[in-house]
Amino acid sequence: MKNTFYISILLVLFCGYISHAQRFEDCTLGLGGKDAQTIVEVFQLNEEQQSKMNAWSAELQTQQKLIEDQIQELFDKHPQSTTEELNTLAVKYKKLKDQIVTISKSFDQKLLATFNERQYERYVALCRAAYRQPMTIPQKVRDSVNPE
Repeated sequence: MKNTFYISILLVLFCGYISHAQRFEDCTLGLGGKDAQTIVEVFQLNEEQQSKMNAWSAELQTQQKLIEDQIQELFDKHPQSTTEELNTLAVKYKKLKDQIVTISKSFDQKLLATFNERQYERYVALCRAAYRQPMTIPQKVRDSVNPE
């Protein structure tokens, strides 16, 4: 009976691990973060790509700062006395955090749109090695970054 219990626990843990491993998350570059030089080195960005990356990093930081200010204002001014008020606060906070993620991904996609085939293949290989889902680049992003 004891062995059956332990086998059941192991089976549940194993199934949980498998489902977690199959759940791919987006593979982001982290544009605007501390690792800008790593992005340059790993993908061997040329001068034009580096220039665009630096400009987009600054723009991203500006947009993120605006949302972070909204988050701070939300925490400072939103009532937090009851469970309902805390639940409402949590929903509003999640929406703002989701905006930051969405904006970050959009800037990563802009940089990815500047990648040549070799750089993009390296990105895909690294994502897969990390069990992450490579982001695709919508045509409208590609067109806005590389106007012809």
